[in-house]
Amino acid sequence: MSWVYNPFTGKLDQAGSGGGGGSQVNSDWNATSGVEQILNKPTLFSGAYSALTGTPSTFTPSAHASSHASGGSDALTLSSSQITGLATVATSGSYADLTSKPTLFSGAYSDLTGKPSLSTVATSGSAADLTGTLADARLSSNVVLLTGAQSITGKKSFDAGTLTASTPLSLTQTWNSSATTFKALTVNVTDTASATGSLLADFQTGGTSTFSIAKYGTTSGTGGFSFTPASNTGTWSFVSGSTSSLQFRMGSTVVLSYRGDSIGFCDLNTSFYYSIGADTRLYRDAANTLAQRNSTNPQTTRIYGTYTDVSNARWLSISNTTGGLVTLTATGNGTGASGNLLKLTQPILLPASSVTLATNGDLAFEATSNTSLTIRYRGSDGTTRSASLTLA
Repeated sequence: MSWVYNPFTGKLDQAGSGGGGGSQVNSDWNATSGVEQILNKPTLFSGAYSALTGTPSTFTPSAHASSHASGGSDALTLSSSQITGLATVATSGSYADLTSKPTLFSGAYSDLTGKPSLSTVATSGSAADLTGTLADARLSSNVVLLTGAQSITGKKSFDAGTLTASTPLSLTQTWNSSATTFKALTVNVTDTASATGSLLADFQTGGTSTFSIAKYGTTSGTGGFSFTPASNTGTWSFVSGSTSSLQFRMGSTVVLSYRGDSIGFCDLNTSFYYSIGADTRLYRDAANTLAQRNSTNPQTTRIYGTYTDVSNARWLSISNTTGGLVTLTATGNGTGASGNLLKLTQPILLPASSVTLATNGDLAFEATSNTSLTIRYRGSDGTTRSASLTLA
């Protein structure tokens, strides 16, 4: 092998196999050294296409469309046969009206990347079949999920399915305006025509109504009506008692019962009393015994013959004092002040053997012995005088 000096590069080149001349070298436009490098290369072009001068006119679709719309001379007209691979775009109608529709997407939703997270909606099954943020219930029919102030028109149904745990339906609101009168639930029915038994609400157990609200506002319930007063932890209720009776109960204790059949009565529990104004009370002391009492306070019973007002009336007064003085008086006031007489028909007196007269004007009989009666009278001067009668 021989080497030949190359005056252009100042290096030794390997001589050809024939011993004469150098080997053929292919030039390389991108070489930067060696015999492959091309020296003094011209700069062809650098920069953007828009920087060139004398560039040919190119077709701009948007510009031609604008020119065509305004009636310009450079409008471009293409026939449908010249357009291939493009979908026909409908300006109105449904997607089904389109011809040569492009395939937007094929494959499973799971093949997409960057897809949003969606809740799984079960069309059948139980609450356990649902995941995500939907309520624990099976959805059926045309269900609308509402937020804010919304309205539902037409007939809708909601089937909560078969539940194995307590999952109550709930309506949650936050009222946050002292100037607003809120309503949590409003049912507004326009009763143009309906049967008499139409109901605004009907709550059922096993298909049987247990509580309902009629269109007139009356309520009906097979289990009675119970309530707990705010100041009492006990439960009060109105329930159906024995035959044709209605009972008012405190817990299981019957406080008051009313029977509305041919017998008819209003019965107060013997452990309670009938009170008027908190200080006038009626009790059942024993069988067939009505009592008017209030601790140690003296009581008075009045039977009126006439009553115009508190200043004009006449009555019989029966009173008793804490000292045991019982008074039976025919009296009155105003227009009824005069003419009041106490008449005793067929009275039987049981006089004591000794009586002390305490008030001026008192008259008493004493049974001093089997053959003697004593009449005692206390005059206006406070002196008691007596006379004896001998009995045959």
